[in-house]
Amino acid sequence: MSGNNSSFMNNFEEELRTPAPVFDVFNVYFDCIYEPTMHILFEFDGRIDGKCLENALTKAINADPYLSSRYIEKDKIPFWEKIPSVFFKEAFYLQEISKPEENIFANPPPALDVYKGPQVRAGLYRSKKGDSIVISCHHGFCDAKGLKDLSSEIFSIYQKLQRNPDYMPESKGWYYRGTKDILEKNSKNKIKDALAAEEPFIDRWAFPFEYKGRGNPCYTVRELNPERFGKIKEFGKKYGATVNDIIIAAYILALLKIAPSNSENDLKKTLLTSADIRKYYGRDKDNLPQNLSVAYEISVIADENSELTDVIGQITDITRKKKSGDLGLGCIAFYEEIFKEGMDNLRLFFNNMVSGYDSSNLKNPVFSNIGIIDTDCFLPVLGTDNKILELKNAVFLPVICWPAGFLMTISTFRDTITLISGYEEGPYSKKTVETFLEYVDSYIP
Repeated sequence: MSGNNSSFMNNFEEELRTPAPVFDVFNVYFDCIYEPTMHILFEFDGRIDGKCLENALTKAINADPYLSSRYIEKDKIPFWEKIPSVFFKEAFYLQEISKPEENIFANPPPALDVYKGPQVRAGLYRSKKGDSIVISCHHGFCDAKGLKDLSSEIFSIYQKLQRNPDYMPESKGWYYRGTKDILEKNSKNKIKDALAAEEPFIDRWAFPFEYKGRGNPCYTVRELNPERFGKIKEFGKKYGATVNDIIIAAYILALLKIAPSNSENDLKKTLLTSADIRKYYGRDKDNLPQNLSVAYEISVIADENSELTDVIGQITDITRKKKSGDLGLGCIAFYEEIFKEGMDNLRLFFNNMVSGYDSSNLKNPVFSNIGIIDTDCFLPVLGTDNKILELKNAVFLPVICWPAGFLMTISTFRDTITLISGYEEGPYSKKTVETFLEYVDSYIP
């Protein structure tokens, strides 16, 4: 091949695909322990313009090369690779809901295939009470904050298309999604210290399950009204705790009520939680769908007789320390260290992790606070009769867990906090999960 032809082919391949950053790759591989599709549900009081919504979705996919890609590995290198536009039509669907038991919580939206693409899907659910929109993505593509940013953009394009049917969003190109820039801002000694401070995760217990295997995906949901939200904040002021701290405490205490027999000789109990690192490293202005969340453990001394006041101080000490330091720096460095040794080493890491869960049946439960779903990011929305629709509710729907993993998330909309767990019924007992959420509720002020 001549030099000119070789250069042409290299440029063509660069346009066709781009290397996947380490956080994306890790979140793709986490599909070995849960079904990683996430959703945001928006419930309106009227009818959405379905054609306009589908058009907005298609334009969003066209404008973002990552959205219009699939995850692949070529010669042991991970990439995001563009897919033909003919597959974009699979990103939208319309579903009629005629009976209450057909609701979205009882029948979760379909999973998204990160290896096929595109990396977003919008479902329009139509009922007599009004339309609901579900926007979905795979955790390998972005985290929960990224999904909120993506949803906001789709609504923005929808609004602009209603004013100007010829509107075309500007192409983003292959934008930066990595974390190496964060490491480059820190000295080698600082990174070394952060790595040394990263304690290995120790799985001490698990949410009770019936058996290993697969079942029927579902959600169990519980809402805390705005009055409760006010009570939580009052309690937080008294004890120097955030809403997040308080619900973590209630989560641990509720787990102790349903799984007390899993205690070790000491009373230390651990859960895994996450934090969005965007604002800590100057990435909060991007508003681009990407993975920029890290995980860390919270361990407390408690038993099934402990109360909220017994553990809240322990939790606030941990979260305050995490936020005052270099949040996530050790996690970033740890992932990068594994990644730079190649994909075989990364697969070995995940194989060892899964074999550990299989041999012990222990997996620390996970808690994630999605934060506020801000109406300003999504409204106003015009319906088919050119009337501004009311957004009645907005809820984050998390990934679906199977044993031994378990997850509870919260999202907040207009001062209403929604507790929700996604799991597979059969391996997990729906009654046990409902009882667990009742316990969480009972410990919250």
